[in-house]
Amino acid sequence: EKLSGTAESARLAAASLGQVHRAALRDGRAVAVKVQRPGIREQILEDLEVFEEVARMLDKHTEAGSRFHFEKMVGEFRKSLLSELDYRQEAQHLVTLGENLENFDWILVPRPVEDYTTSRVLTMDFVPGTKVTALSPLERIEMDGSRLADELFCAYLKQILSDGFFHADPHPGNLLWWREKIYFL
Repeated sequence: EKLSGTAESARLAAASLGQVHRAALRDGRAVAVKVQRPGIREQILEDLEVFEEVARMLDKHTEAGSRFHFEKMVGEFRKSLLSELDYRQEAQHLVTLGENLENFDWILVPRPVEDYTTSRVLTMDFVPGTKVTALSPLERIEMDGSRLADELFCAYLKQILSDGFFHADPHPGNLLWWREKIYFL
């Protein structure tokens, strides 16, 4: 299969680390392609160096620094942020989350397309849904909101208490409603 743009290719979303575009595989399968911004890794590394320098100075010259160890905090932040820059890890997280939530009827997670995923490009199933905050009043009336809320609540309890692995960015832009299901992006 080959990834190809289509007449309807368009940027779907943009964030500080990258942009998401709609595309199609050669077999016609619709996918979303998240592409890391050029030079973002280098910019983040430069910014982290500045944070580390400031943290070292605070640790050395302030009471708060000696008590809270800012340099250590920045080190943890560095690890976390740099792991977000590896889209292969994000693809694996989609697989894990999807497997962990497979018993929930109303919750789905798009599958990544491994052959088209690298550290800087994440390709996954395209979900043509609507952000939950953008649902029309009629759509909201037609959905079983109580059941959906119960399922989301139980899914998060399972993620946190049982799996120890959870979707850490559940803002409305990462929750889509499509075909009577919520998709975690």
